[in-house]
Amino acid sequence: MDCCIVYFSQAIEPFKPQLTPLLEQSRRWNAEWNVTGALLYVRGNIMQVLEGEQQVVESLFQRIKAAPRHWQVEHILTRPITERLFVG
Repeated sequence: MDCCIVYFSQAIEPFKPQLTPLLEQSRRWNAEWNVTGALLYVRGNIMQVLEGEQQVVESLFQRIKAAPRHWQVEHILTRPITERLFVG
């Protein structure tokens, strides 16, 4: 079953220097694991929607929470979905 997770966080440091390599790595991983979603990054503030198979998305969110580049990760929503809003 697919699910959706939404969270907010703050970047420990600005992502600008490493943003392109980080996006490339994330896109490869997301394609391999069939994860879709959206990321909004504004002045160090992050809002992300993750969509995919529940176990995969929950595992990814745990990795994000433990990542040293995120601070004050705030889980907003987890819910099952029957249709994805974003394409891969």
